[in-house]
Amino acid sequence: MGSSSGINTAGGTALKVACVSAAVSDESVAGDSGVYEASVQRPCVSEVMVFDSDDTETVGTAKVQIAMRYDDKNKQFAILVIQLSNVPALLLQQDQKVNIRVAVLPCSESTSCLFRTRPVEASDNLVYNEVFWVSISYPALRQKTLRVDVCTVDKSHLEECLGGAQISLAEICRSGEKSTRWYNLLSYKYLQKQNRKSKQGNIHSEVPCTEKTVRTSAENKQISS
Repeated sequence: MGSSSGINTAGGTALKVACVSAAVSDESVAGDSGVYEASVQRPCVSEVMVFDSDDTETVGTAKVQIAMRYDDKNKQFAILVIQLSNVPALLLQQDQKVNIRVAVLPCSESTSCLFRTRPVEASDNLVYNEVFWVSISYPALRQKTLRVDVCTVDKSHLEECLGGAQISLAEICRSGEKSTRWYNLLSYKYLQKQNRKSKQGNIHSEVPCTEKTVRTSAENKQISS
């Protein structure tokens, strides 16, 4: 079972979160290869019909604010998921709840590396303030990448990722100083739209599921390389 850990924010409030490892039925994290695969595929047909105009190009970019700190004494890496801004840029449907998924990759088999925030009702800006701890040495941490995905969960508990970012951990400070930054999120639906534009004139305009899976695998191989 996971244990609760806390970190003091700038305001002095201690935030606690249960460090629970990812369930095997949810995700497959291969420690040797660094491949991170979501077992639930995103629906293909429903995503193809979202874009009726170019208005989606004017909504801007969604961003996530994350703070990170390394505790050299205890060999602990803290990830503080603070907030999400400009959520409409990820093209959510109505009445959806949004959670943020973070993973330190490639994953080690000896420690938890995949975490999720609680789901929050969608709005323009969402506040989480949740902390996750990873037990890891500093040299090992500098070889890792932090994968951040913004996801929705439907009533059937199926997870769909709408956007994400990859953050190199090579420059994490060893002194224990907390680094807080905003990171732009790539909208997966917008990426699909751009792919369809490049295929205009082709007989098959839809993006098949197999093609999307290959693209996800390519991203993960890039993370582990």
